[in-house]
Amino acid sequence: MLALPAFSACSFSLPAVAASREDSNSIGINGNQRSDPIVDDDSGAVYMFSRSGNNWSQQAYIKSGNSEAGDRFGRAISLANNGKTLAVGASKEDSNATGLNGDAGDSSAESSGAVYLY
Repeated sequence: MLALPAFSACSFSLPAVAASREDSNSIGINGNQRSDPIVDDDSGAVYMFSRSGNNWSQQAYIKSGNSEAGDRFGRAISLANNGKTLAVGASKEDSNATGLNGDAGDSSAESSGAVYLY
């Protein structure tokens, strides 16, 4: 698997597929996709794929850094035309953070939503 560091300028010129109801409790990039599916129900994930001929293979598994049940990470995704920036929406994320790099650990704003940039 390709290890993609968060918030980098690496190229995302790969198809992205959102799964906002994915259930693992993994966090970050390329974490354990098979982690406890009951704990973080509907936390969400984004998958990146590459193609070689007729074969597709998963290249990255992306979760938010503060993944929690019900966040719906991946509810919306957008890839910049240059392929270097991926925006991922989490429509039900509970953080009270504002602006860039706010305190994502404060979950006092229920279902306020968030956007993550990679």
